[in-house]
Amino acid sequence: TDRMKIAAERKRARIIERYGEQAGSLILRKAIEIGMTKQMVIAALGNPIDKNITTNRFGVNEQWVYRGERYEYVYIDDGIVSSFQTKY
Repeated sequence: TDRMKIAAERKRARIIERYGEQAGSLILRKAIEIGMTKQMVIAALGNPIDKNITTNRFGVNEQWVYRGERYEYVYIDDGIVSSFQTKY
C-alpha cells in the first residue's frame, strides 16, 4: 500500500541522514562492515543474543553473538567493529 511505501521511504531517509549514504545503505540491507560503531551494528542486526566482554590493558574487546541468517559473531574493539564471522 501507499502508506507502507511512505513509511519505508521515511525509514530509509532517517537511516541515511543519521549514518550517511555508505553505512546507511549497508544497514538497510542488514549488513555490516569493519569500522562500524556498536550503534550501527544494532541498527543493522538488532541486539545480540549474547555478549562476551574482555577487558585488558589494551582496552575492551567484545564478542557479540547472533543467530541470524548470515552473521554469527561480531568482534568489537573499543566500540568499533574490528572483525566478524559469517556463515553461508
